[in-house]
Amino acid sequence: MSNLAIHNLVCELDAAKHGTKRAIVQRAARALGLSTGQLYRKIRAERGPRITRRRVPRVPESTVRAIEAIRAKCSDPANNRALPADQAIAMAEKAGLIEAGAISPGHFHRRANTSGLRRTRRVVRYQARYSNELHHVDASGAEYLRVVPRKGELLIAVDPPGRSWKNRPRDVKERLWLYGVVDDHSRLHAIRYVMAAGETSIDTVNVLAWAWSADDPMKTLSGLPDQLCCDNGPFIHSQEGQQFLTSLGVEHVPRAPGNSRAGGKVERPWRTTWNRFELQFLGMPDRLMTMDELNAEVATYCAREDQRAHPWEPAETRTSVYLRDRGEIRLLPDGYLRASFRPAWRNVDVDGTVRWDNVFYLAPDELIGQRVRVYRSADGRLACAAPDGRIWAMDPFEPHPAGEYHTPKPQPGDAVAAMADELPPIASTYTDAEPPPTIAMPARGNEVALDTPFDRAGRFPNVEEALVYLAQRSGRPLAAFEHDHLRRIEALIVEHELASTYVDELADKVRDLA
Repeated sequence: MSNLAIHNLVCELDAAKHGTKRAIVQRAARALGLSTGQLYRKIRAERGPRITRRRVPRVPESTVRAIEAIRAKCSDPANNRALPADQAIAMAEKAGLIEAGAISPGHFHRRANTSGLRRTRRVVRYQARYSNELHHVDASGAEYLRVVPRKGELLIAVDPPGRSWKNRPRDVKERLWLYGVVDDHSRLHAIRYVMAAGETSIDTVNVLAWAWSADDPMKTLSGLPDQLCCDNGPFIHSQEGQQFLTSLGVEHVPRAPGNSRAGGKVERPWRTTWNRFELQFLGMPDRLMTMDELNAEVATYCAREDQRAHPWEPAETRTSVYLRDRGEIRLLPDGYLRASFRPAWRNVDVDGTVRWDNVFYLAPDELIGQRVRVYRSADGRLACAAPDGRIWAMDPFEPHPAGEYHTPKPQPGDAVAAMADELPPIASTYTDAEPPPTIAMPARGNEVALDTPFDRAGRFPNVEEALVYLAQRSGRPLAAFEHDHLRRIEALIVEHELASTYVDELADKVRDLA
């Protein structure tokens, strides 16, 4: 058999299709009178030694980790953007972290996936142990509703999508806000719309009081929670919000800044509300509503949503889980708005007025010219505290009409001024003045019972201060009273709950009898 015939057979095998080479070798072996083994040996001798594949050394794990670290540093997870692998490899080579040409982009992706560097972290979910243990509160703007003026009043109109905020009509500064309260255990939620220029602490207090009260039959959520979780917004940074929670015995649980999952139980319902509630109004683009009508419809929506299955107990509804695990509830006390107040220092002007938020309020004559502590509650009431501890309620100031003259009430100092005019010249001297008695305000605990400045308005802090004031007003020192008479006066003052008006009347009677 010539070498030319073997060479032609090798060329035919190289050009043959896959699966036909064995048949070609068997046919040629029969024609040449050789076995297939002998013919395969001649073919291998004709082709020469086989070229072995060069083994590529394994890329170290440190190289893969260095490139993945650069991609993690130069990524934007919020928009799902990451640095391309070839750019990360080039940056690592330039920084001297890896050798030049050590790895290709495809090899890097394969090693990063198989080594577990891109493994998804397990999500840990938390849930309160029982109903009303933890509530979440949050506020968000309405997506498809806006405030419009109509005939002197503000109404709610449909706001179709497709226009940017810059081009949307803004006839008024008020916007429509959604405030939501969600029970962490049952996912029961209560949503209420509020018309305001922005998110405020007073609106949050009012919504929380509405959600925790049992007055609205349209909602199931009621009762004070043990804890409240909210973002770092105006509510928790305000003195009204902090005093409101402290007075009601509700502990504040801060939310981690930048952690969207921490507030998911109250943030996620906003998207559901926009999709399942507000989008329906696009079918009536010309409809106008009042706030009461809108809140009545959203209450119906919340009642239906609360009948959906609980995420961890599909056989139970959210309402049934809330009622089953609620237990005994803590009711919101009457006058809860007094528990949300903000103190501030103010100067009483010569006309007896105090200014707060560009509104003038009338203070008692005893405080003219003094710097007093003023308290304002969430319901707009004001009270002021004198340096001796007494507290007065304050009403808005109204000037007297022009042409009307009123004789000022006689003050104890008027008689002293007349006496001073009759005194002969007296040499002056300096004496150490005793500091005025001060009474520390009682500390507030975590009790639901309220004890605010508004509850103590018009009263003396104690019997001793009331007796001192009685002696000053009547002009009769306490030493002039008999012991039995003094004890009787103390009993009468305590019987009338230290009321300043009664002490004034009693002092006037003592002065008249003298």
